[in-house]
Amino acid sequence: MFNSRDIRVFKPDLLSSLPSISNNIIRNVIEERKGVIWVATDYGINRYDINKDEFQNFFCANTRKNVFKERSFFLAKDMKGRIFASVNEYGIYFYETSKHDFVRLDIKISFNVKQMFFDNASRLWLCTEANELYCIKFHHISEEEVLVDSMQQVANINQVEAVFYDAVRDIIWAQTIEKNLFRISSGNKAIRKAEINFHDKITAMIFQNDYCYVGTLKGLYRWDIDSNTTEALLKDISINSLCLGEQHILWVGTDTRGVVLLSEEQNKFMRSSKIPAINFGNAPVRAFWETQDGTLFIGTKGKGLFLFNEEEQSVQNLTITEGLLHNSVYAFTGDDEYVWICTEGTGLNYYSIKEKKLIQVEKTPADLKGEFSICAQSDSVLWIGTNGWGLFKIVLDRGSYPVSVKSYKQYRYQFDCNNCLNNNSIFSVLPDGKEGLWVATRGGGLNYLLRNGNIVRVAFF
Repeated sequence: MFNSRDIRVFKPDLLSSLPSISNNIIRNVIEERKGVIWVATDYGINRYDINKDEFQNFFCANTRKNVFKERSFFLAKDMKGRIFASVNEYGIYFYETSKHDFVRLDIKISFNVKQMFFDNASRLWLCTEANELYCIKFHHISEEEVLVDSMQQVANINQVEAVFYDAVRDIIWAQTIEKNLFRISSGNKAIRKAEINFHDKITAMIFQNDYCYVGTLKGLYRWDIDSNTTEALLKDISINSLCLGEQHILWVGTDTRGVVLLSEEQNKFMRSSKIPAINFGNAPVRAFWETQDGTLFIGTKGKGLFLFNEEEQSVQNLTITEGLLHNSVYAFTGDDEYVWICTEGTGLNYYSIKEKKLIQVEKTPADLKGEFSICAQSDSVLWIGTNGWGLFKIVLDRGSYPVSVKSYKQYRYQFDCNNCLNNNSIFSVLPDGKEGLWVATRGGGLNYLLRNGNIVRVAFF
């Protein structure tokens, strides 16, 4: 589990008295709602409550006949967030919230399920190990009860190997073992053969308004469905899974090649045709600062700090190897002597313009980390907003070398405190010119820090 800062690994813990994840082989993961994650493994289904840090296991206790076989469990979520599961040799189940357990549904199929999903109308689609495709309608679904209306096999397509749901167009895409691709209208079941053949088994599809990402056993493609044209993005790589994140970043899970990150080709920065391009790879650019000599400081998330000098036509990349505290750089401020640099790391960097090198500020507070914003009140006073540790007022001793912290004050959110910050994640700080400070927080709204140190909560957004 990745929270944008740390990666946490969950493994079965047979020695613990508390439930842990039931198996290391993960088949699919579904977020029921914020804070609740469902995980299907090869040995049971797991419900993980993030806030309580608790696992609950299903279909792996001694009170039931254990199911222990590859791809025995699959999960699906309907349009209202209700959880359904298929269990090898047992059938289809519904998670009843009042009982905190799964209830078996009256659905009879001859073979085990290898894929399942819901369409926009909350119809359940099943693809079985016998390569049959079924559509199930419900005439009543509540938190406590599910009543099946009908189950119909899509009989006009033989030997369905894989199916995918296009929620943008409300279409089911089915690939047969002969690698032919068919489109099925989820409403009237109208079937039409697609005019394209990817020649390999399709393992994943992600649908957008104008195109579709298609992962196969031999590569990744971008398919324009309307014009029926394709563009190869990755070749000779077996694709297992796809996930489209924010800012059109595509995460690609591969077989033996790890995770690949792809983004739109907006990864080069140029000020004019005469200036060399700076290649940031796929790292987002988070901050800029320009010094009096025309050097442009560029902070990236993951690729460190770039210094571009227009007059010298030079580009320098500074990372943790050169003394940067972290390769994610989020904010700058400075004067004619120093540029102060906020990073994801612990502590504070500054760049000496005279010495042309990175230096670390000494005697920084232990909680000064994950710095998202900064501004200068004077040559020796900095305000720094962090992501989770509140706001810091830093008084510097610029006469020492390296520069050190003379004193500091930390402002944090406190429960039932009306003149405190309303959130500890500070995204922006701005002096008002009258010794007051505007403080913008994540999810908490806008704060104003008075000269006496009290905070007024101005607005919530």
